[in-house]
Amino acid sequence: VNAGFKQGMFFMEDQNNFCFETSECEQLFNIYEENEYMQMPNFVTSDTYLQVAHMYLAYVQKYIEKTQLTSALQLSFEGLMKQARMMSATQKGEEKELLEFVQCFSAVGLNLITDEEVQGLPESIRADYNAETSACRAHSTRPSAFMRVNMFPYELFTPRGHYTRSDEQKRYFHSMMWMQTAQFTSSDELAMKRAMMLALVYNAMSQPCRDAFKNMDSMIEQMMGKSDNVSIIQMADYMRQQGINSIKDVMNKKTR
Repeated sequence: VNAGFKQGMFFMEDQNNFCFETSECEQLFNIYEENEYMQMPNFVTSDTYLQVAHMYLAYVQKYIEKTQLTSALQLSFEGLMKQARMMSATQKGEEKELLEFVQCFSAVGLNLITDEEVQGLPESIRADYNAETSACRAHSTRPSAFMRVNMFPYELFTPRGHYTRSDEQKRYFHSMMWMQTAQFTSSDELAMKRAMMLALVYNAMSQPCRDAFKNMDSMIEQMMGKSDNVSIIQMADYMRQQGINSIKDVMNKKTR
């Protein structure tokens, strides 16, 4: 620091008890690090602690998403779709329609995370599948015939933060947002049937798929906290405890 600038600093400190100095440091903690090397006393502020904590948590989140959650999310959607397809083969009428809803819901999430077309879907749900995958990538609020809402918040699917840094992170963000945003209203009878059928399919999946889904839910809860809404896993556990374990039970109005 040149002598003139130093005198200016001393003058400002004398007048105001503090002064500001520009820095080329990229992070707040770099300033404290430099002062440590120069043996200059630090006044440690809460913003430094919060920034370091945020950086650490962000790193942990990115690492877990890359190494654990991305594969678990894909496996969960694959398991739901395959199980619903198998169960629908012996059904007809409304029961078949509900299982095809689960297929479509899962296929949308699978397409978003893989960016690959899902093959073998029934023609009856192909239009809904195409509409939802396109709308999720358009990031513009619009009606959703599939979710039966006048305005679905597709703008929430706009990647932000570290999710903008790679195509893989963008795909994960889109798919996870679909999983968390596509909600079912308890006051809507059809919505409740759909949610119960989704939970029933979850309970019928293979153990590896259920474990992947449950572990993913547990990790997200530890990082983000508990959701305000009832999750599909909670509904599935409740249905299993209550003995609601067949398509017939889901269609029974008394169980809802």
